[in-house]
Amino acid sequence: MKKISLILIIFAVFVLAASAAWAQEASFYLSPSHGNYKVGETFSVNVFINSEGIPINAAQGMVYFPKNLLNVTSILKSDSIFSLWFQEPAWSNSTGRVSFGGGLPSPGFQGRGGKVMTIKFKAVSAGQARISFSDEAILANDAKGTNVFSFSQGGNYSITAPGVAPPRPPSKRVPIAPEVYSPTHPEPEKWYSNNNPQFKWKLSSDITGLNLAFNQKSIFDPGNILRFQGLFTSKDFEEIEDGIWYFHLKFKNEIGWGKTTHFKIQIDT
Repeated sequence: MKKISLILIIFAVFVLAASAAWAQEASFYLSPSHGNYKVGETFSVNVFINSEGIPINAAQGMVYFPKNLLNVTSILKSDSIFSLWFQEPAWSNSTGRVSFGGGLPSPGFQGRGGKVMTIKFKAVSAGQARISFSDEAILANDAKGTNVFSFSQGGNYSITAPGVAPPRPPSKRVPIAPEVYSPTHPEPEKWYSNNNPQFKWKLSSDITGLNLAFNQKSIFDPGNILRFQGLFTSKDFEEIEDGIWYFHLKFKNEIGWGKTTHFKIQIDT
């Protein structure tokens, strides 16, 4: 019985270890994932595989690019992890796509920075050029060729006309508390007979969302789940009851949510 128990324990450990290993999944990503370029400029984008510790020996996919903004001028694969190609890297500027499929002998590749190829683009028109993947597969170096592909990370590139300044770099901190003012109730300590208050604020270029609330709580958080579609710079309320009220506003950018501003008004009709 002791021998059987020991065998069962060893078998269980082996299964758990194997499951943990294959729970890791592989992905494609682009480097650099963003950049600013001028019309007429040529730049390179590298396609990489992150195998997350899984040995892989083959991969394939499509890379899509906006044909009205970018053209492929060449593809380099001299430093690729793949030595065998069942689908040579090829591109079509008329359809805006690059196709590829490659492999390598056992024991395959294992690591984070497995370069598949380098795509050279030429910027042909101004705009936001988003590059994405499709039809991906990454095969493990096992007897079944298990597809361990999980997700892909594309890229976004700003193309500007010559003489035009590139867009501002992304913010590196959350927004500051908004500056709120009320044209109808400008002084927080003054009582107003107008019960239709209006609030206004300004938006900086990095703001991507906002939340607001209007109640009788002096301190209140509107929350971090967007409840409003789009961006706007004013808010009106009608037929508000007498009393002390507070308008709460906070901004969001690509880093996260900022602090909340609390603007007090007093109504006595």
